[in-house]
Amino acid sequence: MKITILDGAVENPGDLSWDALAALGDLTVYDYTAPEEILPRIGDAPIILTNKTPITRQTIDACPNLRYIGVLATGFNVIDIAAAKEKGIVVANVPSYGTQAVAQFVMAQLLEICHRIGHHNDAVQQGHWTACRDFSFWDYPLMELAGKTFGIVGYGRIGQATAELARAFGMNVIYYSRHGSGEGYLPLDELYARSDIVSLHCPQTPENVGMIDKTALAKMKDGVILLNTARGGLINEADLRDALLSGKVYAAASDVVSTEPIRADNPLLGLDNKRLQDAIDVYEYVTKLLIDAYKMKASDIHFEPMEKRYRVRYRVDGALREVDGPPKYLQANFTSRIKIMSHLDITEKRIPQDGRIQLSVGDKDIDLRVSSIPTTHGESVVMRILDKASIQLDIPKLGFYADDLELVNRIISLPDGIFLVTGPTGSGKTTSLYAFLNTINTPSRKIITVEDPVEYQLPGINQVQVDRHVEMTFAAALRSMLRQAPNIIMVGEIRDLETAEIAINASQTGHLVFSTLHTNDAPSAVTRLVDMGVKPFLVASSVRAVMAQRLLRRVCKNCAEPTVASPNEIRMLGLDDKFLSQATLLKGRGCEVCGGTGYKGRVGIYEIFMLTDELQELIYKKVAASTIREAARKSGMRTLREDALRKAASGITTLSEVIAATVGDAD
Repeated sequence: MKITILDGAVENPGDLSWDALAALGDLTVYDYTAPEEILPRIGDAPIILTNKTPITRQTIDACPNLRYIGVLATGFNVIDIAAAKEKGIVVANVPSYGTQAVAQFVMAQLLEICHRIGHHNDAVQQGHWTACRDFSFWDYPLMELAGKTFGIVGYGRIGQATAELARAFGMNVIYYSRHGSGEGYLPLDELYARSDIVSLHCPQTPENVGMIDKTALAKMKDGVILLNTARGGLINEADLRDALLSGKVYAAASDVVSTEPIRADNPLLGLDNKRLQDAIDVYEYVTKLLIDAYKMKASDIHFEPMEKRYRVRYRVDGALREVDGPPKYLQANFTSRIKIMSHLDITEKRIPQDGRIQLSVGDKDIDLRVSSIPTTHGESVVMRILDKASIQLDIPKLGFYADDLELVNRIISLPDGIFLVTGPTGSGKTTSLYAFLNTINTPSRKIITVEDPVEYQLPGINQVQVDRHVEMTFAAALRSMLRQAPNIIMVGEIRDLETAEIAINASQTGHLVFSTLHTNDAPSAVTRLVDMGVKPFLVASSVRAVMAQRLLRRVCKNCAEPTVASPNEIRMLGLDDKFLSQATLLKGRGCEVCGGTGYKGRVGIYEIFMLTDELQELIYKKVAASTIREAARKSGMRTLREDALRKAASGITTLSEVIAATVGDAD
């Protein structure tokens, strides 16, 4: 009986004996077999053994004496199983071959990714630790495996052995198998979505060749780690390369490739290590910036391309604060990374785009509204941080004094009419409206909002998102909302005549309508509606009240100290001796709590008036906004500056903040 081993050197490089096989028959061992040598070397042998040498259908058809094919490995992918079955040829492998060794190697790969041992060893040898002033030296943050979710695709012997090691490291193990069930089993897509690490341990079959492609990668977490000790053909290597460069995949480790030995044109082999490292750095950098901004309670993050640098700024308490940004050469990487995270088109750089990112920071989920726009030096990106937990839905905590609070409560209790809130972008209008709606939201009332975008989800309230791609405009949504029989309607913004007219019609048919306008003060809101084309008598009969607002920075309580008004502040604000003698002026000297600014948090200032008969008469006559403002003041309206001065006198804010926020409000 002839026995032929086609590639013995692959399995046994000389440290094992073939004597046991030789005792069974006429044994011939070839170290390696080239494709053209396969048929001559098999000849009429009924038994052949192989490790990497492929046995195709053509080979099987040309060797009629074949009765047994042994694979000196764990898989069958080098054998045409269907052809062998048709010929009645037995095919066997070594199922327990390398089980523990492969599982151990998986962990070795993962530990190298998490700790960069090779890199840090080289860095120490090159003197980097010697030159470092710190006792602890590291170039990259180290990754804790405990608590991570380890997803295993293929749960045979090696998969199970790997699972045991992963659990020993404190990881949560989940797995997918074609015949899987029981504890830890999940459908494949769910495993992708939940895993911090995905490890492949399944055979390569025609059905799963290229199973890890851009579609599968898109289902995985941002920053996933991918391990492959199974078969190279399971991964679309070009798609993996793209995912590594974008930062979608934090790192990948594999001891197998699609064609072995690895070809010079393999997409992974040709990957520029510097670009790959930059991609990893960008992923870590962007994530760190987002988390830091959230911890600083920033409302916005600005990524701004300058001519010679890439500037990053946080807006904290309404003021922009520059932070350390990346080098200029990483600008394109940063933009691409952010666009991938927000599901924008990374190939489109000519037009503005808008998107959203959902991010988990600890046990909190935050949303980021993303806007990109092309500039002279590249794409500028701004992120608005929407922290659901931080929104203030308690009206008294918005900064109203007792008299204004009483007036607001009276307005939001009206059965119908329009209540307008005005102010510049970022002045807190949406927060105020949400607080009003939350206060009057009862089981007996139906409330519907139309917003662009829906910034926060309010329980018990029907919220509609504007979508111009399907012609869901404010006006279109508002028309449909009226057929839903609501009691209260909130329109995110009145931008045009059509929306204004529908809102007015709703207010005159028994609905209480809340909305916003962009005007500098409250009285200007009514003239703005007239300028849009709304008839004056409709404005006068439908608008019940208008509130203008701004946000001022609060003095940091941790470092607040008494101060006095400067001559310039006295002159610009027209402060008299009575005010100065009664005021308790404070300023923050700057501390760690407030980041050295002297301010922490913000407070609203308000200008509120209800329409009286006199004011309605003036609107009928289409008088100037200044005339309406004068009449509103006579009826008891307190200006933004007056409200701001009250808060400065109480030590809540500073006189410099009053000047900055009300520079156009001088009487």
